Amino acid sequence: MKNSHNNSGFTITELMIATLAFSIILLAAVAGFLQIGRMFYRGINANQTQVNTKQLVDQLSADIQNSAAITPITNPDEDPNTYTYFCVGNVRYTVNFNRRLNVFDTDNVRKYGVLRDQLPGATACAEPCVQSCTPTQVAFANPTEMLGNGMRLDELSYNTTSDLQMRNIKIRIVYGDDLALTTFPEPPAPPNLPQAQNYACNAQSSVSNFCADSYMSNAVFAGGF
Repeated sequence: MKNSHNNSGFTITELMIATLAFSIILLAAVAGFLQIGRMFYRGINANQTQVNTKQLVDQLSADIQNSAAITPITNPDEDPNTYTYFCVGNVRYTVNFNRRLNVFDTDNVRKYGVLRDQLPGATACAEPCVQSCTPTQVAFANPTEMLGNGMRLDELSYNTTSDLQMRNIKIRIVYGDDLALTTFPEPPAPPNLPQAQNYACNAQSSVSNFCADSYMSNAVFAGGF
């Protein structure tokens, strides 16, 4: 009697083909997970930016509705090294236009995006300061930061309409570092209003998923009218 041996098995070529197929499937799966991760982070960034924009619009709207004493924006300049401020009643807003908020910044004078604080008593719209204030300045009084980390204020205006009691509020906030952004021109700004650079997410950037922008507007009557 002869013993029968089954010598069938995988050849080297078959093993190489199987390994290649498995590698392709694995790469496709990894790429899919990475894409899901990018979409997840983009969704979080977009949601947080929209929430902050709405909060700022709602807060400014409420302040304007409570007071007809609204000052123009002081130092309406897009220069990121020049802060601006304005007051609505005894509420003061101090703004760094087009400056990305970094909560870890060691420069306390510049470490803010939009600060909201209240002036004491019937104080006029005094220039804000952090320390070594002059007689015409009033130090920040427990200010609240209205932006989230990594965000920048690209546009803020509160124009009057044909009805002088009506204020048309426009706010645009952008999230992301400079590598994720691009700029585009806009029409000249009205008098006493800042000329924003209009940052936008750069879809061609490799870090575009870490970018978001949000624009909101609202029309309110000043002083409760």
